[in-house]
Amino acid sequence: MRPLVDGWDGRLERAREHKKPWQEVSDDCEMFYSAACGFLWDPQYRQRFWGNREIDPTFRITLARPFEVVALMGPSLYWDNPQRQAEPNEFVQVPPELFGDVQNDPQAQAAYQQEAQAFQAEALQRNMAARLQQMILNKTPDLLGLVKHSRRGVVDMLLSGRGILYTQPYRHPGSRKLLVGSFYLNPAAHYVDPDCEDAEEARYHIIERHEDYREVERKFALYPEGVLKNAAKSESGSKQGALWGDDLPVAANSRITGDSRDMVTYYEVYSRMGLGLEEATEGTYIHPYARALNQIVGKFCYFAFCPGVPYFLNCPDWVFSDRQQGTVEAVQKRFAWPIPFWTEAKWPVSLCDAYPRKRPGGRAGYPYPLSPLASGIGELKAINILLCSLLYSSWMSSKTIVATLAGIKEEVETALKGTADWCIVSGGVDDLVKNINEAIQFVQQNPQTADRYKVIAMLAEALDRRWGLN
Repeated sequence: MRPLVDGWDGRLERAREHKKPWQEVSDDCEMFYSAACGFLWDPQYRQRFWGNREIDPTFRITLARPFEVVALMGPSLYWDNPQRQAEPNEFVQVPPELFGDVQNDPQAQAAYQQEAQAFQAEALQRNMAARLQQMILNKTPDLLGLVKHSRRGVVDMLLSGRGILYTQPYRHPGSRKLLVGSFYLNPAAHYVDPDCEDAEEARYHIIERHEDYREVERKFALYPEGVLKNAAKSESGSKQGALWGDDLPVAANSRITGDSRDMVTYYEVYSRMGLGLEEATEGTYIHPYARALNQIVGKFCYFAFCPGVPYFLNCPDWVFSDRQQGTVEAVQKRFAWPIPFWTEAKWPVSLCDAYPRKRPGGRAGYPYPLSPLASGIGELKAINILLCSLLYSSWMSSKTIVATLAGIKEEVETALKGTADWCIVSGGVDDLVKNINEAIQFVQQNPQTADRYKVIAMLAEALDRRWGLN
């Protein structure tokens, strides 16, 4: 199955390239919201924001206006879980006229009464089902923390233009009860079909996961133990802390050999195009098992893959040689969506998008939305440049520069640095100097102009209108 896995690895890279313009804008908005106050001037980001321009102000501050947007608008968009109301589906009762003369015909009257009783029984069942469904819908949000996850999604929507909740089965540790909840998903870990114009019309959605390889092995029941060890590419914070307690040579050797790596990145795929065998390059050898597997799983399937692992994580190669696990029904179950949203033309991810947009270049629709903050990032950068320049000019103009003769330099410097209310300067003045003003002069600096204040105020006002802060 390596060609199939490699094919999805290639689709992922194409989806990542297609998402890059949106991701860059999203990262900019996120930095203005949560990064350090001077991040805009750090060498790491200076090239990103300013290109080859040499901008290195003395006062490195960043006006984080996106925080105001989130702080003001976020609570008004989601402050508590809604009280859901479930109503039974309406259905039509058969009118008595269809049964004949129910007033005079006993058979017609009996048939109508039987139908009426069945209708009332059906209505009672539907009402009871609606009440039970309403109780569950209003209970699980509190159990699974929907408020917390939804608020994080709202913050993402305000910053990047897209907030995501991922609906999936969930079981509390040590519990046998299987619940269904919607959980926060970072938009940076979500990719869609690059050929679609709308995310709802995509052929597949890909979700990136970054977990301990041992947890992944347990999740997908992979064996032997440590089969994903070589796929781990980074160290967890816990592992790094544990290495501090080891001898330095032991820790160094562990990093050199890769034994300390315990975090693996894998991807879950929800597909409406099967395993993608139809798009394989002509002439590529496809194993008969892979062809048979593509027919068995059908058009709507779920699977997980890890770059460098030559099989799908939810269906390793040994499954096909097992008499119980290798049956058609067992394999179909492995590739089935955890919740069959596809039967209603939906996805397991709920997207809260801000504004639709076209692809870069304006040719067609783009499956990633426009951030509400994107249109004001230019003004925000200009305000930060002018503000840092204004602070520097104000600081320089607040200095008192004194020009004096060399003969009384020490006396004047001592007097200016002193804290006494009165001081007397004397000695060392040339006989040609007739007036103290000829010996000591205060240098007048350029006064602050109002132009920069007006420009900053104009940009701030435009930014407030564009972001709705006025």
